[in-house]
Amino acid sequence: MDVVICPKCGIENPANAMNCRNCRINLRFALEHPDQIEGAKHAATPRDEAPTQQAASQGTLTVLRWIARILSLFFIGIFILMFIGEGFDPAKITPREWVSLLFFPFGVVAGMILAWWKEGLGGAITVASLLATSFVGDVSSSGGAHMVVCASPGFLFLFCWFLSKVTEMPNHKEREMPPEPPAALADKEKEGYLPPN
Repeated sequence: MDVVICPKCGIENPANAMNCRNCRINLRFALEHPDQIEGAKHAATPRDEAPTQQAASQGTLTVLRWIARILSLFFIGIFILMFIGEGFDPAKITPREWVSLLFFPFGVVAGMILAWWKEGLGGAITVASLLATSFVGDVSSSGGAHMVVCASPGFLFLFCWFLSKVTEMPNHKEREMPPEPPAALADKEKEGYLPPN
């Protein structure tokens, strides 16, 4: 099969292609005027780099999201094993301990489960439950460190939520086109570019 190498981006295209399948440049023009294309080849535009950067950030986001999910399952399993192994007797728990348990581990676990569907909300509930436990409960220095480690998936879920919001933001210069004024639409309709309503 005959191929044509694009002088701008170096991608192989079918010999009969009018435009490059990657950078969309007119291949006939690019091959006839390589001196004009050479400068464009070295000056990478943000538009050319944006899809690559977005794909890289999506890959990073996916990896972090799955790390948070796997860690959440691990720590939920640890909480369940702790209650089974220590023998949970509700009659021996004081009201202050019930309030502390409401936040840690119950609030933390509820936040981690919710974060599988709503990362921001679930991560916020996990972190808020951890903070509430530090105000309500009696947290020693070593116990506080263990609690932070057990709630770490909540921090990761919050970070993933923030990262997903940042990567969703459009580049306003490229993606947001101002609406055409009605007069311009009427002119196009008269010229036959738009079908009449």
